[in-house]
Amino acid sequence: MTADVLSLETDFKERLLSLKPLDLCTYESLLRTRYPETEGLFSIPGLLDHTQQVMEAVRANAGTLDTATAQALYLAALLHAVGQSGDQLSDSIGVTVERAREVCFRLGIKPSVRDDVVYLVRHQHIPWLYGVRHYNVLRYLQLSAMLNTQALYLLARADIEADGERSRIRSTHPLEAFRRTCEEAGVFGQRPQIWLSEEDLDALGVHEPDERLRLRHEVLERQLRGLFDNPAQARAWVSAIVRRPHGTLYLTVGVPGSGKTTWVQQSLPGVRRISMDDQRELLLGSRSDQSLNPEVFRACSYRLHEALARNETVIWDAQSHTLAQRRNVLRAARGHHATVIIIHFDVPLCVALERNRMREFAVPDEVIIRSYRRLLEPRDYEAEEIRRIIA
Repeated sequence: MTADVLSLETDFKERLLSLKPLDLCTYESLLRTRYPETEGLFSIPGLLDHTQQVMEAVRANAGTLDTATAQALYLAALLHAVGQSGDQLSDSIGVTVERAREVCFRLGIKPSVRDDVVYLVRHQHIPWLYGVRHYNVLRYLQLSAMLNTQALYLLARADIEADGERSRIRSTHPLEAFRRTCEEAGVFGQRPQIWLSEEDLDALGVHEPDERLRLRHEVLERQLRGLFDNPAQARAWVSAIVRRPHGTLYLTVGVPGSGKTTWVQQSLPGVRRISMDDQRELLLGSRSDQSLNPEVFRACSYRLHEALARNETVIWDAQSHTLAQRRNVLRAARGHHATVIIIHFDVPLCVALERNRMREFAVPDEVIIRSYRRLLEPRDYEAEEIRRIIA
C-alpha cells in the first residue's frame, strides 16, 4: 500500500469514527480498490446519493448516543445497503451482513463496535415491521437486550426518508409506533431493567461477583421469556434457588473453519465435550450428513442436561452461530443454574475458508459463506463471560 493510499485510508477511518461529514466520491478510488464490498455504491443508480443522505441524517441525530453506539450507527449507515445487486435484493440482508463485517474487519474497527454494526445492519427493517404488525412488548424487550433501539430507529427512519418514492411506499408511521412502544416499555435506547437489584442480592447474602452476575442473567433470561410478571416474583424465585451447586457450560460460537475444535482440544483438555459432528459420525458414519439433525440434537441435548444436572463442566462444541441455535443450549444451562462462558471465534470469512481447506473434514465453501451470513455475534447478556478468539 502506497503512502498516499495509507494516508487517505487513515483520513477516511478518522472521519468515520469522529462522525465528520463524508463525501464518498472523494474516497471512491480507495473504496473500490481496498473495499470492493462497497462497489455497488458507485455502480447501482441512486444508491450513492441514498447512502449519503442516510449517513448525513444519522450523523445529525446521533448526538444523544454514547460514542461507541454513534460510531456503529454511522458505519451502519454507510454499509446498510451494500448487499444490493442492481434493482433486486439478492439475499440482501445476508450479503449485506457479510460485506459490512468484512469492511469493518479491514478497517480495523474495534470488535465491540463491529458487532453493533452487524446487529444494526441485520435488523434495520425491524422497526418498520414491528410497527406494522404490533408485536407484543416482550418482543421489544428481547430486541432491546440485543441492540440499542434508538440507534436502530434512527437508521430505519433515515433509510426510509432518504428516498421520497420509497418513503411513500413505506410510511414512517410504523416507525413512530415502534418508538412509542419502546418508550412505554422503558427500552428506547436502553436495555431492559433486570428485576433483581444489587440491593436485592445483598439482602439475600450473595456477595461473590460472579454469582451475582449469574443470578441477574438468570432473572433476565426468564424475564425475556415472560416467566415473571413483576420484580417480587423474580426476588422470590431467586431466594428459592440461591446457593444451589451448579456446573459450567462452555459454548463455542463460530462458523466452520474458525478454529473451534482445535482451540477446545488445546485449551480445555479433559473437559467433557459434546459435539454434534461427533454424534453425526456415530449415528450416520459421516460428520457432514445433515439428514437426522433433530435426532442428533436430541441425543446431544440429553447428554448436556445429564452433565449439568450433575454440576459438571461441559463444552458444547458446535457452530451456535445464530440466536436460535444458542437459545435451547443456553436455556438448558439456565435451567440447571450453570455458569455460562461463551468462546467466540471471531475471524474474517477469508480466514475461515482457508482454514477449512486445510482440515481433514472440509465442508463446501458455500456452507461456510451461508453460516457467515447468518452469524450473529454473542451479546453480553447471554453469558457471564465472553472470550473472543481473534485470528
